[in-house]
Amino acid sequence: MKEIPRAPQLGLTLADALSGTGRYAEAVQASSEALEATAELQPSANQATILWVRANAYDSLVFWHLRQPESECSKVLSDCHNIARKAVYNYKAACSLPDTYIYQQQSKNRLIMLRTILEENGAKDDELDQIFGGGDDRRPEDVKALLGLLSREDGTKEELEERTE
Repeated sequence: MKEIPRAPQLGLTLADALSGTGRYAEAVQASSEALEATAELQPSANQATILWVRANAYDSLVFWHLRQPESECSKVLSDCHNIARKAVYNYKAACSLPDTYIYQQQSKNRLIMLRTILEENGAKDDELDQIFGGGDDRRPEDVKALLGLLSREDGTKEELEERTE
């Protein structure tokens, strides 16, 4: 990317490919460069999509770190909290841009997943409040609907939307 300045679409494509191969830290870097390249009058890549891909990379990094054998170490957990905070910020930023209905629906699900995995790994309420902005974002009906979605692969678009609202 260094040789091709102002190529946000290339950065987005590269970030997506790197995430797909488990190279999440590199995907974060590529998406950051793509975001930087969108600082122009008519960017060639959708900024919400870049933020979404970047949030996914941070999200995946949290899960990757917690699967490592040394995940009991407080330094790793602290790093995961910082990475999760970045994922949350990027998910929220992607959803704040116009025409991001699908991202808005999916971000609710991903935020529930992130919060759940952090809780399972010992994150305290005050730490979760710092990461997610205070309060419990998970209403029981949201968790129930998400679990229903995860256990069911079929359904119409309307049924899926109804279960996630």
